[in-house]
Amino acid sequence: MREILYRGQKQSTKEWVYGYLVTDGNAIIIIEKSKNVRISHTYCGDESAGSGYHWTIDTPAFRVIEETAGELVWSWNNQYNQYKLFEDDIVVLEDEEPYSNYHFSTDYDWSLTGVVKMIDGSWGVVTNDGCTILLHEIINSDICWTVIGNVHDNHELLEDIK
Repeated sequence: MREILYRGQKQSTKEWVYGYLVTDGNAIIIIEKSKNVRISHTYCGDESAGSGYHWTIDTPAFRVIEETAGELVWSWNNQYNQYKLFEDDIVVLEDEEPYSNYHFSTDYDWSLTGVVKMIDGSWGVVTNDGCTILLHEIINSDICWTVIGNVHDNHELLEDIK
């Protein structure tokens, strides 16, 4: 089963928080992931009380910087660690064998650095020069990949791929 998870930086501290994404029209909110998340709402038509839905969340919730809110794209485990790949992560892709798709092709012993993005309804890695490899092509191949940061904390890594 696919894990549904989001991350974002708190507006107050820029600390990363992980959980469920909620929007209220004015803000992006991450509700801390918990087995006991309880969200309830009531509708109030009384204008003196402020009409509309009123939400009650019995789990820690944080307003996050909108640009930093990103979806969990892929997670996997090995016997030692659990890994998570999020939208806007910066990854290095490497392989000893040539690679080719409809966007580009490589020689032997190639390496690309790019950002995880949604591309026409599919997740992929996009470089600044327009090279794109869809995530399912990476996962179903021998391409090695490493997450080296994200676009929000590691701007300097983006300069290397321009």
